[in-house]
Amino acid sequence: MHPGWQPANDVERALLAATEQENGQEYARLVTKAPLYVPELPPRDSEDWRTLAEQIPAAEDWFVLAYTSPEALAAGLGRFARGQVAMSLSALRERFPGEDKLLFLDPGMQIGATLPLAQIVEVAEGRQPLVTHEEMGELQMDILHEKVREICGAVLGSAVANWTPGNELEAELSAASAAGDIQAFLGALMEAEVAVLATRPDADPLEEGFPWYVLGPPGLPVIMAMSSMDTLRHVDQHAIRIPFVLLLANWPGEEFVLAVNPGTQTELILSGDVVAELMSDVADVVSGQG
Repeated sequence: MHPGWQPANDVERALLAATEQENGQEYARLVTKAPLYVPELPPRDSEDWRTLAEQIPAAEDWFVLAYTSPEALAAGLGRFARGQVAMSLSALRERFPGEDKLLFLDPGMQIGATLPLAQIVEVAEGRQPLVTHEEMGELQMDILHEKVREICGAVLGSAVANWTPGNELEAELSAASAAGDIQAFLGALMEAEVAVLATRPDADPLEEGFPWYVLGPPGLPVIMAMSSMDTLRHVDQHAIRIPFVLLLANWPGEEFVLAVNPGTQTELILSGDVVAELMSDVADVVSGQG
């Protein structure tokens, strides 16, 4: 949340009131009538773009960023905004067609919301309820997971097309996944080695600064871990076996997404903050505090 934020115009004051009253229909009605300010972002090959892409999924085709005032845009993006274009909701939908688009409106502000772009008018007219924050979170997570699968699938090819358990670890993961037992799933991983991609063939998990081979765009960096080296044998990169606990210990940062066995029945996709929590739990156990 941006500290000290205050509404800059009548639209934002009305949006704030609708937010406080939890009136989703009125909020959506205001959005249909308001001018929306779409930022002009830095060139994609610039350092500013790479920095911004680490903070928001700016490179993703499902993501539309807009603000309800020039002041909100300046507060939200600062030096990353190269300019702005004011447009109506209908013009925004024409510019960004597609049923799967999400409008990130005033992110970080008290009036901020994430809305399905194609459904805002229906919500405003009362023909459809505004999805809850929990439902929107689930929708965003589903979209994120699908993007991660696409990123990993482009590297794996057909290696996981007809995946079946091929070793003891995969049998344990498959059983835990079928039972919905995340604790058993993580427990099996914690005691096992996984196969990861590295930029060097001599990568040593015990050395600081493991040379991860990172998949995906700057806004969605993905580290892939497989339960079998066989699935990586056709990948044109160096595959290294590493204990899962050392993967956690070497985790490069919370902006990275972990994809375990993507595209299989034992898939596990975790955001970087969840990986950091797992790393903390392991550290507590090792130190005798867990």
